[in-house]
Amino acid sequence: MDNRRVTIVGAGVIGVCCAAYLQRAGCRVTLIDPRPVGTACSFGNAGVVAPGACLPLAMPGMLRRIPSYLVDPMGPLAIRWRNLPRSIPWLLAWVGASAPGRVRRISSAMRALHAPAFECLQPLLAGAGIADIVERSGQLYVSRIVDGAVGSAFAAELLRDAGVDARALGREEIRDLEPVLSDDIVSGLFFPDHGHIRNPHRLVTRLAEEIVRQGGEVVADRVKGFECSGGSVTAALCEGGRRPVETLLVAAGAWSHRLTAQLGTRVPLIAERGYHMTLPNPGPMPRRPISDVDLRFASTPMENGLRLAGTVEIADADAPPNYARAQKLIGLGRSMFPGLDATGATQWMGARPSLPDGLPVIDRSPKFSNVFLAFGHAHNGVMGAGPTGRLVADLVTGRTPFIDPTPYSLARL
Repeated sequence: MDNRRVTIVGAGVIGVCCAAYLQRAGCRVTLIDPRPVGTACSFGNAGVVAPGACLPLAMPGMLRRIPSYLVDPMGPLAIRWRNLPRSIPWLLAWVGASAPGRVRRISSAMRALHAPAFECLQPLLAGAGIADIVERSGQLYVSRIVDGAVGSAFAAELLRDAGVDARALGREEIRDLEPVLSDDIVSGLFFPDHGHIRNPHRLVTRLAEEIVRQGGEVVADRVKGFECSGGSVTAALCEGGRRPVETLLVAAGAWSHRLTAQLGTRVPLIAERGYHMTLPNPGPMPRRPISDVDLRFASTPMENGLRLAGTVEIADADAPPNYARAQKLIGLGRSMFPGLDATGATQWMGARPSLPDGLPVIDRSPKFSNVFLAFGHAHNGVMGAGPTGRLVADLVTGRTPFIDPTPYSLARL
């Protein structure tokens, strides 16, 4: 067992799962975050856990779509004009990541990280007494176009090469799975091995409570900088004062690059902001997560109602929300579920931490021997959290990594 003290900056799902696995390895853990546990991006995501998730957002043909994104502020991807100059290098790298050879490598790395998602979450959930928070009822992609949910031949090839169980469905098969869907849905792709978390916020808070019960610490504070000496970080300089550091993990989501820059490492991370509406009494509920590939949004049945989530808005993580993007999800939801009742709906915005190739950084700092990095999971934070926590614990304690960490190294960027 390793009894070193690990200071973790960030108390979202990634930081908390890393803390849980480090604690299981014998480490003493402290989580630092100015926000309450799990209230940033971890709060309002779609909750999907997809072991077969291996299709990057950056796919061949993306370049020709970017102009239409720039002129439609309410489209599935929008860029705030004031952020465009800073976003251009990221967008160019994103387009570069869509080359077929790159996509194949990225897809393989996504599959390796996500395949053990349930396996890695299970012991943490059982330890916290929330094993029932997982619903393993599969996931469904749908389209109003014949064979539209199946996607491109290239996407089908990637799924096949990764060994993902993906079953094409016709209109009647879709109705058998989800009778509440609109009659104009004619194409489906079903992933029986996928599932979802019924309350992502409860997941994170309960895991954090178990960490504290086992002797860990959660500190409400903001890290402003670092004190360094002899190739190591010796202290985190917080608004509340100086905190000595033995080992440091940066897992601060969309704010991580601000911290790594102070540690001499610039990372091309942007805030890819998403929105949701949660409907407490929507009427008939779907049984599983459903992604509309035509309108590019997702719906997930949650403990507190039906969540409609989606859209990508490239803007500063701290910029005010544009809740018109959230409200648009109501209309999209009604196109999928006729008669949807939006009474009492709540809205939310969260900043996804995104790197151009869609893969996270899970690595040791190239500048400081006692600093580790775990951020950049984009749309895949919940499903990547358990495997990331396990891999980080391996790297920090010097154990043989349970999966190859090379694809998630900082050197690739």
